[in-house]
Amino acid sequence: MFSFSARFCTGNELQNIGGHRMNVPSISYFHAFASRRIDEALKQCAEDTPPLCLLQATILTTFQLLIEGVRGKAWRTLGNCIRLAYELKLHCIDIYPDDAQDQSDITAWCLKEERRRAWWALWEFDVFASTIRRLPTAIDWTQNNTWLPVDDEAWYNGTYRRSCILIVDPAFRWKTLQQTGNTSAKAWFIVTNSLARNALLFSYPQSFSTQFSQQEDRSKSAARKRPVSEPSKDSQMELEILENALRCVSIALPPRLSYPSTL
Repeated sequence: MFSFSARFCTGNELQNIGGHRMNVPSISYFHAFASRRIDEALKQCAEDTPPLCLLQATILTTFQLLIEGVRGKAWRTLGNCIRLAYELKLHCIDIYPDDAQDQSDITAWCLKEERRRAWWALWEFDVFASTIRRLPTAIDWTQNNTWLPVDDEAWYNGTYRRSCILIVDPAFRWKTLQQTGNTSAKAWFIVTNSLARNALLFSYPQSFSTQFSQQEDRSKSAARKRPVSEPSKDSQMELEILENALRCVSIALPPRLSYPSTL
């Protein structure tokens, strides 16, 4: 936290502390200090599962790296962070949801919501970094059984709110979230961001069908394949599904999240 706040602190603000001017430690100083402490704590865990607070600290240091650039160190650190989250089983918090138990034990529900938020923060990091590097995500969306976050007010006040997982089928993501009554801005952002990620995948070369001439295959090595520049019929259908899903999201957005139209 100091590494984030240090950017807003100047020597003048610390002038009266101890009766003399103090040198303000840099952002990199606090970040390096936190990273060393995290590494030490992970070594102490050895074969034991690290606590949630250690993962949360790692999320902060990872974020610090990502805002500086999605290069090698940030990319590798994010991968380790996601592994820690898997070790804590944050991907399956709601694999067996129990509404009655959550409503009767609000404290337990609030603790689960804290874990959910750590998971979805990493999901955002993963999509962001993977998109920039044009690489697959580290999180398997088909094995994601953790509810989308609810409104901050409900969590802070201990007011139970139902949510849902991020459905794999893009055509039903918005509808499933809408049916729960979850109006969290973060939840709707994640749904929209997931559709954008799906759409982006179609710009990857491997997303397009490959068609080959039998004559070319006879004269050239079968390993050499020439991709066509147009998407296959299946790809075109998927694009139409995504286009429709985005329209539905814009219509289904809670009123307080919709951009006011002046037309």
